[in-house]
Amino acid sequence: MEIPGGLEDYTPGDPAHFGIRVMAFIGTAETDKVDSFDVVVCTPSWLSENFNDPRLQSSVWEPPGIRFGNRFLFMQSWDYNALHTAVTDLCAYWEGHDWGTLADRIGRYIPWEFDAHYDAFVDETAGDRPPFPPAEQP
Repeated sequence: MEIPGGLEDYTPGDPAHFGIRVMAFIGTAETDKVDSFDVVVCTPSWLSENFNDPRLQSSVWEPPGIRFGNRFLFMQSWDYNALHTAVTDLCAYWEGHDWGTLADRIGRYIPWEFDAHYDAFVDETAGDRPPFPPAEQP
């Protein structure tokens, strides 16, 4: 659902029982480039009612009756300012030596559009780094 005017103009029919897919465009202060972090913002009651909707299934294997939670952001009731503050604070909390590292950390909470590409990069460069966790020193 596209919201004319933006998410700040969204008002659900029932603020205590809603669900909406949100694309948060996040980047760094050093550039105007952004990546998309996609999440379903909803109340627990809305998820319970819509649990079996196939659009809520993960793009990865997920058994029937199970939903892994990293692609959901739960609110007791709709509040744009609270949502904006939560996402802003999440981004401010994490640090990383490069954008991929930072985006991967934010992506633990809000799925990042390039998470599979970053995983592939980490796999491809694994031999160039020491193993983790580091071996214990004698």
